[in-house]
Amino acid sequence: MMHELGHAIGLQHEHARNDRDEFIDFRCEKLEGYEEAKRKVDIDEQAHFEDDDELEDRLRLACADDDIASGYLPSAVAFVRAKDHRLATEKRKWKYYKRSGQFDFDSIMIYNSFANSPGNFDGMDPKNWVLRRRGKDGVWWRMAGWKSKADKGEDLGG
Repeated sequence: MMHELGHAIGLQHEHARNDRDEFIDFRCEKLEGYEEAKRKVDIDEQAHFEDDDELEDRLRLACADDDIASGYLPSAVAFVRAKDHRLATEKRKWKYYKRSGQFDFDSIMIYNSFANSPGNFDGMDPKNWVLRRRGKDGVWWRMAGWKSKADKGEDLGG
């Protein structure tokens, strides 16, 4: 509820900041629907790609572009960074937000490590996490969102 109220007053997702890659790792391939998105972008149902575009490049765009993600991989839309947005209106929304201070790992506006991931996986296994926090000790930490403290992963995960 608090998260949605944050949106209502104009807050954006912390994990969608332009500088998020300095703090967290977003693994699009762990999202629900990723395997189906592979098939869809390969046949290009919505004519977003050039015929000679490689599948890997198409998938990268499906994970980073709000327009393409909405058609091929809807679970990725909430993770698209402001700089990845093609729409000028979306970039304007982030104009002042990107000037905010330190990355807030305890924000009510950040998802947990397994948000938008398939329901049939072990959420405690770091290999399945969609979002991971970079630890100073080289170990990945689970993103707990605003509900609980982060847990340290035992595995760097691939």
